[in-house]
Amino acid sequence: MTSKNNITDIKKLLKILSCDKQKIVIIDGYKVKNKEKYSLFLRKGLYCKCCLNKAIFAKIEKDDKCKSGFYHLVFYIMKGRKEIQLTIDHIIPRALNGDDEEENYQILCEECNRAKGDKIIVF
Repeated sequence: MTSKNNITDIKKLLKILSCDKQKIVIIDGYKVKNKEKYSLFLRKGLYCKCCLNKAIFAKIEKDDKCKSGFYHLVFYIMKGRKEIQLTIDHIIPRALNGDDEEENYQILCEECNRAKGDKIIVF
């Protein structure tokens, strides 16, 4: 974790990040690349479609596998005292030849996504 922001500020940042003209945004001193997933979160909502828990904060995190030096926003819900990441789920999983199109995406928390597995379920 590098930084923690409340969800109201994050929605403002998401609008900036999803603007086509802006390729990189500096947030708290960290370079965050513009990615399609941010505008997807804006359109689909910052909550798990299964358990209906809303994101309450986001963290600016670095992917250890990424060598570019860029960071990304990771959205979290709370279940009890646990921080659980929101993910982009494939309604029809890739394992079942699901495609990478927006109509095949839904927002789920990691727990609900894991429980769904490779089943075709629309929430």
